Amino acid sequence: MRNLTISITIEYKRNRTWGWNPTATVTAVLDGVRTDTTTGKASGWGYDKLSAAVCRAFSENPLLQTLLMWDGWQTDTEAYGPAVVREHEWSFDGMGMSALLRHLRANGCHVTETLDKQCDPVAYTATRDMPASFVALV
Repeated sequence: MRNLTISITIEYKRNRTWGWNPTATVTAVLDGVRTDTTTGKASGWGYDKLSAAVCRAFSENPLLQTLLMWDGWQTDTEAYGPAVVREHEWSFDGMGMSALLRHLRANGCHVTETLDKQCDPVAYTATRDMPASFVALV
């Protein structure tokens, strides 16, 4: 067994037109095997920008793409909320972070959230022990 850690950090930058826009940095680490870091950004209005930025970073992350191909990962977790994976692609952009967090928990991840003084999320961490069948895919 190897530990999988998914770290999500968020930075907000002010835009005169669109307000505070998130940049999400996602680092996926499979202990002793592989580390991938990707970034996603979002701006505009009328949708959840935070989940959109995180979804873009998840979609570009090779280790998290491999996770969706593993038979042991439940991609159909709609019983826990909206579907965040469609046809082996991350698709939770604009749905809110709670959709992703429910999906990760449904797949056995321990999830923690870090908030700033204004109670805005600035980091998430998800961890799970991964069996040899996943490690062999990587």
